[in-house]
Amino acid sequence: MKTDCSGIRRQRRSPPNAPIEAFLKSAREAGTWTRIDDRAVDVAHAERKQIRELAEVLVPSSEYFQHPDLDSFQVAYKRDHLFHAARSRGRVHGFEFVKQCWEELIKVGVDQHEIATQIIQPWIRTIANWVAQEIVPNRAVAPRGPEEQFSKRQRRMLEQAKHMIAHSDPAKPHAIPHLLHMVTREQLHWL
Repeated sequence: MKTDCSGIRRQRRSPPNAPIEAFLKSAREAGTWTRIDDRAVDVAHAERKQIRELAEVLVPSSEYFQHPDLDSFQVAYKRDHLFHAARSRGRVHGFEFVKQCWEELIKVGVDQHEIATQIIQPWIRTIANWVAQEIVPNRAVAPRGPEEQFSKRQRRMLEQAKHMIAHSDPAKPHAIPHLLHMVTREQLHWL
């Protein structure tokens, strides 16, 4: 809080892109993973929950709705909660975005040793560009997903791999990783 010359206390506000910067920061952290770090994701979720709980205020429903006959309570939040919540939400979303990408890529057989270096880290550079863009309140622009950077040929190869996995004989799984290993090396080497 700071006081202006009239003596009115004003809240310091976070810049409007603070949640987006938190998203980028956690995505960069997740970009260093050699495997999914569930602990980092869980810690971010716990921090978000703690921030929410610390800001909760129980308000009598009779006051909240200005109806004297109501005898329950409503959960409201302290005013400064918005900024802390937005920042923690951006952090969680950054981790979750990368985690979900890892899970999808693993599902289609991408080599885990190449996910961070070949896919996530180049994608993070596009996220940094997205963060640097001016925020237009009436026109939200979501960040591009890592898969949006694939060429049509790379997408076709991944779709073929998914199809092959879906229709393969579980008793003979060794042929699929070999094929996908070739896809990873030849088709996912981009940027």
